[in-house]
Amino acid sequence: MDLLSKDNIIAEITPVGRGGVSAIRISGPNAKSITSSFLGKDINKERHAYYVQHEIDDLVVVYYKAPDSYTGEDVCELFCHGNPALVDDLINSMIKNSGYQVRTACNGEFTKRAYLNGKIDLVQAEAVVDIINASSVSMIAQKRRLLKGELSQKLNEIKDGLLELASLYEANIDFSDDDLGLFDEGVVKHRLAGLERISQDLLSSAVLVNDVSDTLKIVIVGLPNVGKSSLFNRLVEYERSIVHHLPGTTRDYIEEDIIVDGTEVSFVDTAGFRELTDSDVEKEGIRRINDLLKTASIVIEVSDDGNFSIDLQNVVRVLNKADLVNDVKVKKGVCLVSAKTGLGIIELKKIIFDMIRQKNKMNSQKEGAFTINSRQIKYLNDINKSIQNIKNGLANKEPLDLMSFLLRESLFVLNNVLGSESVNEDILNDLFSRFCIGK
Repeated sequence: MDLLSKDNIIAEITPVGRGGVSAIRISGPNAKSITSSFLGKDINKERHAYYVQHEIDDLVVVYYKAPDSYTGEDVCELFCHGNPALVDDLINSMIKNSGYQVRTACNGEFTKRAYLNGKIDLVQAEAVVDIINASSVSMIAQKRRLLKGELSQKLNEIKDGLLELASLYEANIDFSDDDLGLFDEGVVKHRLAGLERISQDLLSSAVLVNDVSDTLKIVIVGLPNVGKSSLFNRLVEYERSIVHHLPGTTRDYIEEDIIVDGTEVSFVDTAGFRELTDSDVEKEGIRRINDLLKTASIVIEVSDDGNFSIDLQNVVRVLNKADLVNDVKVKKGVCLVSAKTGLGIIELKKIIFDMIRQKNKMNSQKEGAFTINSRQIKYLNDINKSIQNIKNGLANKEPLDLMSFLLRESLFVLNNVLGSESVNEDILNDLFSRFCIGK
């Protein structure tokens, strides 16, 4: 089957839901004709915003001529009011009434076509979905470096050097009976040492990140009725959790995401932590709390009597209900607050946000580093190992044909990580299935 389908494909490229504007993309050999026919207006000028009063909605349309488009094909993008019913009506109408074969795009198919049309390589394609899923500005910046081709440039530098050496060995094999002076072992050693330095530098600066969407999780725990839900509402700044004077209001944990200094942070309000209970529901709640504590970036333990039981490095101890006590002696390292009146909340937020900034600082990488996924780190290790095998073969004066084989093997590994040669379709389908429809 031809990997690069010639179908015309269409999908919404903005998040599904209500908003000011939604965007629809159509890509394929007949994209311009389909759009012009549907709108009853010639869309010929490239990168020009056409305003069209269609019976379905007033639209703005932009045409991108191949190969100067996201997919490398003819592309038209239509902008309408952000209503899901309206978007569906437009897409279905274009599919049914265009006079051409049009279908809904599969997950990641626009980016897959960009790869297959040579607009980006596989490293850059993976960076696209990582940027979409990234939970912090710093991670987005790291993945933008991959999208811009900084890692690909280094890998292609290694590839070009290996190709040069492979050509040299092949020439010496083909003309072994002639004394053409093609082979200079000193030159080969020098060039191989340069490629080894690039490979090892990449490995030393590569940081494995399996899931760029990991959100910092801040879990609020404590005994029943100490004011966890009130504190949770103060921190997320609206009445998200139900607050009641009787214990046991929260039976399961409640989660809310906010952005702090460009980082997605998830605050979690948990049920009252009671070890001695006969209730199966409470036992399940305690089990879930323990699971949350294992994955929490920061734990906020709330007490109303100054007694704390959690011994973790990432814990913030909070003495709540300061409005109900007089002349309370607060132990060192304990934050005194009143979730009811707001006393001490600003100071508590500062402590939490400083911890988040510190974690971001620790996670931010030194200049020149790349955050990469498990597939890429595997191939970087394979590339480094292949170069070492070539270096050892040269030192052991292995036959020319064996050296040529080792070089071809290294090039095969590089082509796999870059996707610059034929790649198994199952690999591509698995990669692009992680994308949303419309990307």
